[in-house]
Amino acid sequence: MVVTTFDLLNYLRCRRYASLDRNSTFRRNQDQINSPDVQSLAYLSVENNYQLIGFESEDSQKANPILLHQDATSQSIQIVSDLVKQTLSHRFEEGTFLQSQVHTHLFEDLYVCKTKIDLSLIESQQALYFTILPMTDVELSDLTFSVNKKKWPLFFKDADGIFRMHTITKEDEVDSNYEERLSKLSDRHTDMGRHVYDLAFQAYVLGNGATNRFILVLLNNDYVFDGQYTLQGMPLYTNELIRMFDFTEIVLSMHQTIEADLYRMINLIELNDDSRCPLVKNECMRDQPFECKFVDYCFSHIPKKNSILHYFNNHLGFREGLSKLDPNHDTYELINEGVVDMLDVPIMWLQREKNLMQRYCVENNTVYINKLKVRALLDTLVYPLYFLDFEANPAMLPQFSGEKPYSQSVFQYSIHIQKDELPILINDPNTHKEFLANQEKDHRLELVEQLLQDIPPGNSSVVVYHKTFEKNRLLELAALFPMHKARLLEIESRLFDLLKVVKNDYQFYLSKGFTKKEADTYNFYHPDLSGSYSLKKVLPIFAHNAYAELPINNGLCAYLNFALLPKMDERKRASTMNALLQYCRQDTYSMVQILRGMKDLAR
Repeated sequence: MVVTTFDLLNYLRCRRYASLDRNSTFRRNQDQINSPDVQSLAYLSVENNYQLIGFESEDSQKANPILLHQDATSQSIQIVSDLVKQTLSHRFEEGTFLQSQVHTHLFEDLYVCKTKIDLSLIESQQALYFTILPMTDVELSDLTFSVNKKKWPLFFKDADGIFRMHTITKEDEVDSNYEERLSKLSDRHTDMGRHVYDLAFQAYVLGNGATNRFILVLLNNDYVFDGQYTLQGMPLYTNELIRMFDFTEIVLSMHQTIEADLYRMINLIELNDDSRCPLVKNECMRDQPFECKFVDYCFSHIPKKNSILHYFNNHLGFREGLSKLDPNHDTYELINEGVVDMLDVPIMWLQREKNLMQRYCVENNTVYINKLKVRALLDTLVYPLYFLDFEANPAMLPQFSGEKPYSQSVFQYSIHIQKDELPILINDPNTHKEFLANQEKDHRLELVEQLLQDIPPGNSSVVVYHKTFEKNRLLELAALFPMHKARLLEIESRLFDLLKVVKNDYQFYLSKGFTKKEADTYNFYHPDLSGSYSLKKVLPIFAHNAYAELPINNGLCAYLNFALLPKMDERKRASTMNALLQYCRQDTYSMVQILRGMKDLAR
């Protein structure tokens, strides 16, 4: 049997995974080291993972998001690999670079540990092994440890331009949290910890060579692309785009951990027990990037609607009484005891007002609305209303001047204009404006100039849903185009967050004289929300859910298809652009419908 880091991490989740995997129709061919499952460890970063909501199976008309994502990321990783070579070639002139090398190690006769090294630098005196990750260095560059209450950065830059760890030995006899920091970095339950675990697995497979170095290559979060291109029109990045972090000392110290985990994996395989076992949050990783592929199966006894997991702040558990000394029950402990429905939780354990509100609505199949609070926010609207939605592409590598890795590069917007309280139609050209960029050129100035025409100066409200996204995009565009800064900031100052009408705006209500308790209570709840105020959850309460009928029906699908436009033939390109316009148009029209519904309820 072939064992990769991906396999080992999965088998360690629980007692039943090995047996379920053996019987699963999804079990990959062990010999296919280049299969998406095996390579997926490279795509576990927070910045580069998304819930694949709205996508269908591979044989659907929609593009498979995983394959599209990996294809685009693989191209970017090759660019990063070339930068590593360029950065180190002068320092290691006698070294040889090897790309995508596969290494194996026989473990206990029947098990072959196999790993793939993205890039190796082999020199007579040492070997450097590089793993390239599609994520930024923000987590590592900001990491500090304390020594006698004084903070130090955990990593320092050496003469080769590689960041190494400071070291502290037990003999130093200092008051420090150094060991705690290292322990957290190697915790396989975290995104970064899984990558460090992968390096430790590599080190185990390669053997404990004293001169081996194991390095993570990440993107410099502070890098800003200067807009220089090659003669072929490709972005010309400098070496400052990358950051290299040496984890050698940690991964070599994990040798016994990897070996013990391999024996544990073998025991679980031989146990071959697929009977139900306790669900564990940090192992199942439900709704997380490294979610177990058997979550749907293992969680099948939990209601899809209004389960205990849909209580607001359920991660805090449920306390039996008001005192901090009263027993507090962890949500997953309750699930494992059979408490799975909202109504299964004893009502006396609902100490949070918001949870009582949810319980009342579900138990009585009724809608809760605080009309006074809703009307107070609605009264601040200034007509005509401009309903605005942006779509943006968070490309791994910056595309245009002034952008950083994973900058949300706006490529599309939709605006519905409502001059008064009379209804408007989704496709009426008199009340709808839109923009969709040409993917093959820097379209941002054109987008800004049209946006400023479509939203004229004034004090009328610009309605968005979840203000943070549009706010940040406007501020970024204002910084990029100082000649339009005043107008873009003026639009930003007029943003009206519809989510706050549906959910809450604590500071606003305090300023209007509501009590702290009133200000803290949510404005609206419906049993169909199941604990979520996302646009696509709220819309069906007030209007027909049109998203299900759209070929592109979520933001991930939108930007992946936009990124692929240059590779499409003319017919496919036209149909995809039309689908992008439909999706963004529905987003703003959904806000029109939700606002109308909230007004009707608040009367």
